[in-house]
Amino acid sequence: MIGAIDKRLLDWAEWRMGSVQGVAGCNGVMAAIIAGKGVVVRSTATEIYVADAVLDTDQAVMKLEEDLKRVVELQYLECDLSAEQRARKARVSRKTYYRRLGTAHQHVLFFLQPKAAVKANPVRDGLLAKRRVGVSVVRVEC
Repeated sequence: MIGAIDKRLLDWAEWRMGSVQGVAGCNGVMAAIIAGKGVVVRSTATEIYVADAVLDTDQAVMKLEEDLKRVVELQYLECDLSAEQRARKARVSRKTYYRRLGTAHQHVLFFLQPKAAVKANPVRDGLLAKRRVGVSVVRVEC
């Protein structure tokens, strides 16, 4: 796992569960979208910087494949479960659960990078284009 991403995902989970004030004084992403009538205005004030980081993290999590998103949600939104229970709920072994969590951390880190920092890579772009059948493809703009 990546420590900085773990911290961001913990902040994201608190915000997603509604325990931290978010964008536009609302709790959670949906509340912010509803309050803004479909438009989320990002803050520029430093004291509200957490909301920007959380919104970026939320967008990165939403771009994850379903199996990776499920592991992230289990890890950070269902804290009361043991590691065994989370793995069982994800229908994988504990080893696979943590491997997927590590992969999810890497993908979130990739999605959080500024576009200028992500250089064209034909191998990566080809792998991203080849998704499993039945899974919706998320286009990554570089």
